Amino acid sequence: MTDGHNYLWVTADEAGCVSSFKGYLPNGAPDLILAAVEEVCDTEIVSEYEPKFWGFKTQEEWDAAEMRLEEKHDAELYGEIMKYVRGEPNDLRPGTNVMVLAEMAKLLIAENPELGLPDRKAELLKAVRRVDSEHRLTLSDSDIPW
Repeated sequence: MTDGHNYLWVTADEAGCVSSFKGYLPNGAPDLILAAVEEVCDTEIVSEYEPKFWGFKTQEEWDAAEMRLEEKHDAELYGEIMKYVRGEPNDLRPGTNVMVLAEMAKLLIAENPELGLPDRKAELLKAVRRVDSEHRLTLSDSDIPW
């Protein structure tokens, strides 16, 4: 879409249902085009940075959903790391970031076995991420397996 000066990319399906708009900086500022679409179509257009875009009514709902997702991810990550540490079959693949985290966890637990206790999960994950962050800062790109 264009008003002659500004351009807006529109994504739609075969039936013509619009799913997204995308403005690119070199193509001007399409705010006036978006405002016209909202008015003519009697609709609200929201940014991907707003909770409504993702189906949430408030920022608090969105933040809570993100927190639940992070907790779920941490639980899965911890489970796979601990399987690796114990030498059990796991879903970790060699050469991945997660495998590097698991190897770090194994080293940390070898130094301090109490870190392997279930009630120390948060502490272990925090330590692994801290060491990983420091590790990445000291290695050259060719040393990092991902």
